[in-house]
Amino acid sequence: MKGLHLVVFAIAFLCALVGCGGGGGGGGSSLPPTSTTITGQIEVPAVDAGLLGSVNYTTDKTLLQKIADSGTCTVNGKSTAFSLVPATHFFTISEIPVASFYEVKFTYEGVELRLIAPHSSTYITRKINLSSTAEAMLIDHYGVDKNTLSSFAVKDEWKDLLAGNLLTQYTKSGTTRNAFDSFFSTEMASFTNNVNLDALLSPIVDISGTWKTAIPMKYYTLNGLGERAAEVTANATLTIKQSGNNLSGTLELDVISWTRVPNSDPGYTPIDEGIAMTGTISSTRVALKGKFTSAELETTSGLMRGKLINTDDYANLGVETDENGLNLVKQ
Repeated sequence: MKGLHLVVFAIAFLCALVGCGGGGGGGGSSLPPTSTTITGQIEVPAVDAGLLGSVNYTTDKTLLQKIADSGTCTVNGKSTAFSLVPATHFFTISEIPVASFYEVKFTYEGVELRLIAPHSSTYITRKINLSSTAEAMLIDHYGVDKNTLSSFAVKDEWKDLLAGNLLTQYTKSGTTRNAFDSFFSTEMASFTNNVNLDALLSPIVDISGTWKTAIPMKYYTLNGLGERAAEVTANATLTIKQSGNNLSGTLELDVISWTRVPNSDPGYTPIDEGIAMTGTISSTRVALKGKFTSAELETTSGLMRGKLINTDDYANLGVETDENGLNLVKQ
């Protein structure tokens, strides 16, 4: 028995020296993440039968169902399992090995939707649509280093132009895959001849963090007719998270005082508001959208200036400002 006690003591002594890991112990260092999840919504156009064999899937819902049932997905060239709910357009791709960027392709017969996104976290939310597909096509055509995509993005004007041409070709009656490929071979050659790389890309300004008004701002609530009802003096705080050129955050409006606009029914008493917003940044242009209110802003590294816009055409529950009525300073 004495010998057994000595053995137990020796084991305990060694554990004290080198550290014996117990389940859930807090002393060990955590390992870096090894996988990423990409999730978001897929937007697809109606597509002519020539690109989809003998059946014409004329709505996004039917095409999404076909992608969900028998489409393929690759991430960085490797076939990957995915889930897609056509009713909500919501997709999820899990267990993706961590990389500096992720090139996602959803394919069904003659239709391909793409996304190239830089690594920003282990849970990335992005939309995959004709705009993201156009951006990926331009990145490939110009040979843009995908490892730089956390610092640069294709300008919206070029993405929108190519996405519009994609939509035209996808919905053109009688389009075949050969005709589709031939058209875009010519289209990309035209880009090369007319748009150089510097004109194609814009640097992504990092606006993550908290922005506040240095002096109180003025905004307006609206009545049921969309007329200005109350002039509100408030402090504003915009908190932003940025992933590449995608933004999310909250705009808080803290009311100081308000007055009724002459000859108008104020409708309701203005109160403090917290508006959840998502959007994008392209070069120095910031576009944010909330449930009833959107924002259009220009930014530098330390200043942001622009306006708020009511986007609720039904009940006018959003707010608005004059041009350049919102001025924010980085904290």
